[in-house]
Amino acid sequence: DKYHFKPSLRQDMEGADLIISHAGAGSIMEGMELCTAANKSCGRQKKKLVVVTNAALMHGHQSELADALEARGHLYVVRDPRELLQEDTLRRIEAFDQVPFEGGDGG
Repeated sequence: DKYHFKPSLRQDMEGADLIISHAGAGSIMEGMELCTAANKSCGRQKKKLVVVTNAALMHGHQSELADALEARGHLYVVRDPRELLQEDTLRRIEAFDQVPFEGGDGG
């Protein structure tokens, strides 16, 4: 779909089974919140979050956050948008079992 400017994409994300986002902290937190809420309400994994990092942006801080959350199972990281066109990436995303984000550091 093509988007014109929207003040919020929340309604679109709520209706999606797969959220693909850039790896900014606000976008990640909103995506994890929506996935956790949707998956709890239906009792199964319905919604997944995939983030695309930009390593050149602000000394790689997106990668640092995304990698830490991926290591905890809260999202799936893609390093290059072209990976989203590869069948093996799509299979890995489909098989990814996202862990609900309950807030806090999680240690």
